[in-house]
Amino acid sequence: MSFTDQTHHIQSPPYEDASMHPEFHPLMAQNNPTPLEQMLHAMFLQMNNTNQALMTMLTQRQEQTFQRDSKIRPKPFSGLPTEDVLTWLDHFDNVASYHQWDDPRKAMEARTLFENIAATWFIQQEEATKNNWNLIRDKLVENFANQDVAQTTLHQL
Repeated sequence: MSFTDQTHHIQSPPYEDASMHPEFHPLMAQNNPTPLEQMLHAMFLQMNNTNQALMTMLTQRQEQTFQRDSKIRPKPFSGLPTEDVLTWLDHFDNVASYHQWDDPRKAMEARTLFENIAATWFIQQEEATKNNWNLIRDKLVENFANQDVAQTTLHQL
């Protein structure tokens, strides 16, 4: 469906605020606006309605994109010696950037991804840590990045 096809399905929204009504416009408040002033004002109103319709269409398109992209999720983290927490954090940050998550959202999303040892570790954290992405990330590195690298390498081979 082309852009022009999509715009035919969008109706101009009703007036959104008083400033869009001709009777509230300074030029129209004059007793006798010139025909040129009337024409310019009509063009302004049409542009405003067109902009409103385009914004509505873009918002709907973004919502549809979000619904499709919600399937892109970070992988779980178990905290096992065979997992590299730095690789997991890099993956998580990539997905978070894709979804444009802020730090509070990252903290909320991360807490749903911990399994096994990592889930037990997370439960033991203070509430202030659980709600702060920067603290979660720092403590993950502190607790899981120093695992036996040789064991992890052997297991991966």
